[in-house]
Amino acid sequence: MATEVKVSHKAWAAFALSAVFLLAFAFVGTQQTRNPPAIEEAKTTASAQSSDEPIEAGDQGKDVAPQVWEPAPRTDEAPESTVKELVQAWNHGDADKIAKLFLPDGVLRLPTGSEIKSRQEIKNTIAQHHDGMLKDTKLTNSIHGVSTDGDNAIVKGNYQLDGIKVLGFSTGSTGSYEFHGTKRDGRWLIAKAEVTRE
Repeated sequence: MATEVKVSHKAWAAFALSAVFLLAFAFVGTQQTRNPPAIEEAKTTASAQSSDEPIEAGDQGKDVAPQVWEPAPRTDEAPESTVKELVQAWNHGDADKIAKLFLPDGVLRLPTGSEIKSRQEIKNTIAQHHDGMLKDTKLTNSIHGVSTDGDNAIVKGNYQLDGIKVLGFSTGSTGSYEFHGTKRDGRWLIAKAEVTRE
């Protein structure tokens, strides 16, 4: 006589749930075996690259901080650059900047024949003239020759000064100049400037 075994609904549900979990774990296990994790793959690639192949320059840059470029050191200027600075400073009415283009004991000989000695006196004289009849003048120039001998140079050229106010009228003046420069710390400064009028 056969004995009938009755299985409750709860037991069937527990069995079915266990089977589903087992199938899920089996599926995940087979996937990991086929495709190793990305981290492991990256490690394998890195170790193979370090042992077998040289690292490309582009790859090296990925792990290095960005390079900071320093400005190039100031190169020596040409003697005529000082003349250009002087013209610009004149047209901006900057007597202080003009004076700083001279050596501390520099000399400025005016078209009248008078000589102004020292950087401070040059600044005072130019500032005084810029407040008077030369207030709105515009200076232009041309360079005809530059000769250098070590740290000394001579720059010669012509100038034109427009907008001089005389008794309510505007006039101009032309003439020539000769600057004797000396190089100090890579800069050309004026030792002596002689300005003549035509």
